[in-house]
Amino acid sequence: GTPVENSLTDLWSIMDFCVPGLLGKVTEFEAKFSDDNESALLLEPCISPLILRRRVSEVARDLPERIDITQFISVSDRLANQYEIVRESVCAEYEGSAGLVSINKLRMLCANSVMVDDYVEPLPLDQDYKLLRLFDILDEVSQSREKAIIFTSYTGMISLLMDKVSSRFSGAYVDFIDGRVPVPERQVVVDEFSGFSGFGVLLLNPKAAGTGLNITAANHVIHYNPEWNPALEDQSSARAFRRGQSRPVS
Repeated sequence: GTPVENSLTDLWSIMDFCVPGLLGKVTEFEAKFSDDNESALLLEPCISPLILRRRVSEVARDLPERIDITQFISVSDRLANQYEIVRESVCAEYEGSAGLVSINKLRMLCANSVMVDDYVEPLPLDQDYKLLRLFDILDEVSQSREKAIIFTSYTGMISLLMDKVSSRFSGAYVDFIDGRVPVPERQVVVDEFSGFSGFGVLLLNPKAAGTGLNITAANHVIHYNPEWNPALEDQSSARAFRRGQSRPVS
């Protein structure tokens, strides 16, 4: 898998499980190796014999092209004002612990203002530029009769998009996988999505559906809100960009 996601301590944890004591106690390890490139270079000779490294390009050379496109979304004046309202409200409400709370609330606001409707009024559709851009992308996918998977962290956002996408694209396959879907039923959803002929959208929570599933029926992957951990996004994108995919993935 991915041996380092957050810090070098992640690597210590894996090594201590596989070869107990190899890197000493965690306190000794953290004192010796800081989270920087220099420490990683010092550590590399110790663990290199125990790690098998393979890039996707080395083991799956038959895969089609993967095209990563960063979408920049303009912020309306009203959303900018709401951003400040939420930030100031959270700071007043939580005081000393407002930092982490405000970051999470603002992240929710940037997904959709309905997620923080206890602080602000939801934006009208013509000012929700992120949702409008999503519709533009899905219009193109629909015209090609292809399929898309959309990742978002929030249950409320999945419910909102289920409603919006279903209403806009009548006759399309639209379903979701998040913590509300029992594990044994998730593959059933993927199979139905894959077997549907025509345009389809599958809404996914990256933690519930970001690993273990093969969703090569889709060749468009949309991350509606960025994850804290970029490795989680990569793992999620790999649901569609893997063995069995025959079309370029964007």
